[in-house]
Parts: sequence; C-alpha cells; structure tokens
Amino acid sequence: MPRIIKSAKGTFTTSTVSVDSSGRVYSAATGSAGGANLVPKTLVLSQSPGSYTASNNANFGLAYVYAGGGGGGAGGNHPMQGGGEGGVGGEGGMGVFGFPISGGESHNYTIGGGGSGGNTNGPITNGNAGASGQASTLTNIGTANGGSGGSGGPRQGGPASDGAVGTAPGASFADATADAKKIYSGGVPYGSGGTGGSRMNPGGAGTVGDHGALMIYENTGE
Repeated sequence: MPRIIKSAKGTFTTSTVSVDSSGRVYSAATGSAGGANLVPKTLVLSQSPGSYTASNNANFGLAYVYAGGGGGGAGGNHPMQGGGEGGVGGEGGMGVFGFPISGGESHNYTIGGGGSGGNTNGPITNGNAGASGQASTLTNIGTANGGSGGSGGPRQGGPASDGAVGTAPGASFADATADAKKIYSGGVPYGSGGTGGSRMNPGGAGTVGDHGALMIYENTGE
C-alpha cells in the first residue's frame, strides 16, 4: 500500500523543513533565529572613568580592553662614553572579553594611564627606569594590566632592557603586540610604551607611555 504523505500546512518563519525523494515537503516547523550581528556601543579613548549601560534588547557583549603602556627608561650618563640608551616601555596588555548581558545593566570602567618616563641622573650614573602603565578595567567583565617600564640605560655599555608587555588574565584573546587588534591615534596605538632615553652626555629622559582605551560591541543596539 503506498505511503500517504500529509502535507505541511501553515506559515513558518526561519523554518526547518523535510523533503522526500520526490521533492515534496512533508514536515515544517518554525525555528529560532541566530544571534544578531555585533555593533559598536561604547568607545572610550580618554582616561576619564565612566559607566557602560547595555541596550535594552542586548544579550551578549564583546569588550576590547587596552591598558596603559610603560614609560621609557632614561639614558645612562657618562662624560666620555655617553652611557647606554634607556629601554623602551612595555606595551599595555590588550584583552578581548565576551560576556552575557541583560538589557539595561551597567558596568563601571577605568582607563589606565601611561607610565612616566625615567629621569636622568648626574654625571657617570645609570639612568632611572620608567614607571609601569596602569591597568584598565571593565567591572565584573575583565582587566588588562599595564606594561612595565623600560630599564634605565647603564653609564657604560647598553642598551638597557625593554619593559615587559602587559597581560589580560581570563581574556578570550590577549595579544598586545598584534597590530590588527590595536586602536590608533595619529598613527600611534593606544597603550604604546614610551621610548627610551637617548645615549647622550647627559643621558636623555625616557618618554611617557600612552594611556589605554576601551571598545564595547553588542549583538544588538538602540
């Protein structure tokens, strides 16, 4: 006895359908749509603290958190040899954090400042090291730690050691040195380390590291 196929009837959205060998649809059901595209919500390119509030119809977010870069170390000071160059400050950590959200919830944030550059000393002395950059934090979501300051240049020999790159514990992606992931300002990426002081007599001072930044995407927006 031939099989009787009962045709599917009704209106279906985002449908799941079954088709037999003769090309006939014999079952259909409404499915569920995939997630919406991520769209920019918040971009913070200053050191001012603030608060991020999720859109009412958002349920997932993605935060790019950039920390401050370390300051460059000062150059060494020697009247005859000029000393060694100061170390470059380490780049601030950068982490990407994915997180579920409920519409309207808020999270405070702080943006880390860059570390100060090392100062020079008197004759025949080593240069001072640069200071570490500060961490950037999106509360209850994630933190990126600042880069270390560059070492001061020695009074003889050199150059000095560069500062260590910052970390972003728990991030889905963390790489402060990946150019494709950086945010640029005037050709210089946020969270960059300061340059080391030049090899001179007297030695040059190191420069300050650049401050961090924050960028947040949501899977929907208003």
